[in-house]
Amino acid sequence: MAAFAAHPPRSLAGPLRRTPQALCYAVESYEKEETERVVERAQRQAGFLTPVLFYLAAVIRAHHAVFRQRGLSAQSYVVPVVANLRPKGAPAAIFRSHVSMLWFQVLPDEVDDFATLLGVLKEQRLARIREGFIENGAAAMDFARWAPSRLYARMAQRVLKGELCSFFFAYTGDFLPGLSRFLGAEILNGFHAAGVMASPGSAALLSLRAGRLNATHVRQQGVFSPAELSTFRATLKSDLLGAGDRR
Repeated sequence: MAAFAAHPPRSLAGPLRRTPQALCYAVESYEKEETERVVERAQRQAGFLTPVLFYLAAVIRAHHAVFRQRGLSAQSYVVPVVANLRPKGAPAAIFRSHVSMLWFQVLPDEVDDFATLLGVLKEQRLARIREGFIENGAAAMDFARWAPSRLYARMAQRVLKGELCSFFFAYTGDFLPGLSRFLGAEILNGFHAAGVMASPGSAALLSLRAGRLNATHVRQQGVFSPAELSTFRATLKSDLLGAGDRR
């Protein structure tokens, strides 16, 4: 990760210090027909086994669009992505998760074209796995369970010579598949949400529920203006659906 410091990350919130957390949540649920198109595009462009890279590319471009709207240029976008260490089909952990982190870094001139960005992410994923990022990330996550969160964040910021990351992201696949009722009540929808530090101040969490894609955006209050939120959502939806693509 030390090599990332050659192009330090920047977030839309900026390097805030000792700012109280004040979060806003928004969820956009795509229609089933739209979701089918998004899922098909993700598998076709990113591969059946790694659709997460498709969603990550779309979220990077959504944040990039807001940077451009502000007239700002980030030196790079650095994003940690969760890697599940639990064998597929194994019982879920009750008191702790079994995850690591893969860290991605892309430069602004790699973001303007979706296909180019997706190619960069594919190459980085393979390189990170070969370099042992998953094993190193698992060790770091074990340390983070015991270290105070502020200390852990400061250590990472020091290595990156800037902020912790550009934003948080997750694509979690199906949300509670097979569960239609809870305590007797029908579940109308379900999605992931997360706590986000004041800096970077933004997290995009995508998941599927009953054949519909949910795009959850958690953000620090005041980081996005109403116009910037519109740009963020419009860019994300356009890239997910492939507006203008010939199918």
